[in-house]
Amino acid sequence: MKVRIAIELTDLQGWLKNIISKYHFENQDYDLLSDIYEQMCVHSSPYAMYRINHRMTGISMIDDSQVAMVALTLGSGIDAMKERFARQGQLSEGYMLDCLANELLLVLYKEFNKNYAKFHRRYVQRYVFIGDEISPAAIPQILSDIKGIKPDKSEHSVTEDSQPEFKEILREQEDIRANEYGVLTPSKSVVFYAILSDNPNQICEGICTGCGNVLCDNRVEEYRQLAGLMLEENNKKSPQGAMNYGYMRIFGA
Repeated sequence: MKVRIAIELTDLQGWLKNIISKYHFENQDYDLLSDIYEQMCVHSSPYAMYRINHRMTGISMIDDSQVAMVALTLGSGIDAMKERFARQGQLSEGYMLDCLANELLLVLYKEFNKNYAKFHRRYVQRYVFIGDEISPAAIPQILSDIKGIKPDKSEHSVTEDSQPEFKEILREQEDIRANEYGVLTPSKSVVFYAILSDNPNQICEGICTGCGNVLCDNRVEEYRQLAGLMLEENNKKSPQGAMNYGYMRIFGA
């Protein structure tokens, strides 16, 4: 299933000021950050694709639970903006865009949780990211499973050859793609498993250090968030070994 997700920031000013503090921008950068965010609102197309998992993974937490395979993205428009800034030599604007997009992706998790509960009356209890137990190389197969694309050519398979209209469906579904190493396109995308619950009191608030549930497995120490969000132009080396692949995808490392 593919669902467009509307991201609504109730306190945009506070959100931008938090980004200024978190990424050590100057207060006078507020107007430029606000302008870039407005451009992002025009060019981004956030959505989620998901499907109930029926494939055994060998991980009991996934195999013994009702689980949705999920792919989230802010859309290819963010990449187009980044390329435009790079062509024009606007390195500061490109860095600001990355920071804003990473934070917006965090908001997208919360919005997905709300949307899933609204449509299905099932509640996201926690996430299981691609990491040591599931190789990033498995991401192309997970995406194919989410899209319902079958690799074989049997008479029961849905392929471009068996249905003339499938080519258009495939073009729409392949907005989120992955190469053999699990690198996703658009870049501000992530793939994960969502553990589901019937209990609304167990709903996950999303990934953030401000979450009130201090025992939640999704909670990430702030130093890891900041380390993951360091970009090359900071001329610092991010301790990626401290985070699995899923968290690196979230925080842009």
